[in-house]
Amino acid sequence: MRAAVEYSLRVSIEDVAPAVPNTITELAVSCVQFVKAALGLELDFSHETLPILDHYARGAHAEITTRPEATPLVAQAMGAYFGQVLAAELSGLWRVVDADPNGWLLCLQPVFLAINPIGVGYDVLHQSSDHLGPSSELRLARTDREMVEARLAALPETNEEDYFSFSTRFDAIQIATEALRGQMSEDGLEDVAFDTQDYVDEFGL
Repeated sequence: MRAAVEYSLRVSIEDVAPAVPNTITELAVSCVQFVKAALGLELDFSHETLPILDHYARGAHAEITTRPEATPLVAQAMGAYFGQVLAAELSGLWRVVDADPNGWLLCLQPVFLAINPIGVGYDVLHQSSDHLGPSSELRLARTDREMVEARLAALPETNEEDYFSFSTRFDAIQIATEALRGQMSEDGLEDVAFDTQDYVDEFGL
């Protein structure tokens, strides 16, 4: 990270007001409505509700075998909700430049880490990363990747059902974030915050 990223924004997190695209808001609200209708439970955009979303996703996984046309809406709605949880809990900014969800990103501000939460929605819905949706791969600065991958590889193994869950993905992203914050602290970069332009510059978006 130190050499690979140009830190164009050096302000405190409180100085950056996150903007949520209407598309994301609408999809996330749809997810809340889907879960309410199916389970009678209300999601509140906290990470404590992710096990409820996982329970809903297991039922939706069975449903799409007979109604595959429902896949895009359900996966994108769940992914948008998951992204909003990440944004609230870990301070993230959305980058949505067009209608194609393959290019959507949630970019964290306290550390240099981005992810397409819609890809996580597809992963969990299909219980697999083999699908036609976006990739859920963590996007990191080149110089941070080896460190973060080593930290995640050191975690206890999980079974496939747990791995393809929103709860486990949240925990993994949180652990990656903590590892990056630790590295930033060592480098004297505790006060650095990132804007979406930092991600555009690094990834050539």
